[in-house]
Amino acid sequence: GSRGASDHDPQVAPYDTLPTIERLRDLLDYFVATGAVKPARAGLLYDRLDRAEAFYAGGQTDAGDAQLVALGTQAQDLVPKFVDAEAADALQTEALLLIAVR
Repeated sequence: GSRGASDHDPQVAPYDTLPTIERLRDLLDYFVATGAVKPARAGLLYDRLDRAEAFYAGGQTDAGDAQLVALGTQAQDLVPKFVDAEAADALQTEALLLIAVR
């Protein structure tokens, strides 16, 4: 008989793919490293993440959410000169998803 689903069964694999501030920062790091976000403007986006993280740590979730919305909007505003459109879309999507799952 079947043993059931476990971490040994290749058909069933648990993944935690929900966004976090750390994962969003890693995504931004990746885009900077690949040139999809120009370093000259990356500081603006990192600052939004830092602010969101600080607000969340202080229990100010609305203010943290506002910073993540601003991150996505700012990334879109920097297209095409400083941020590739696909990178801006990905950052905005992940930021909004993070708000939704908090």
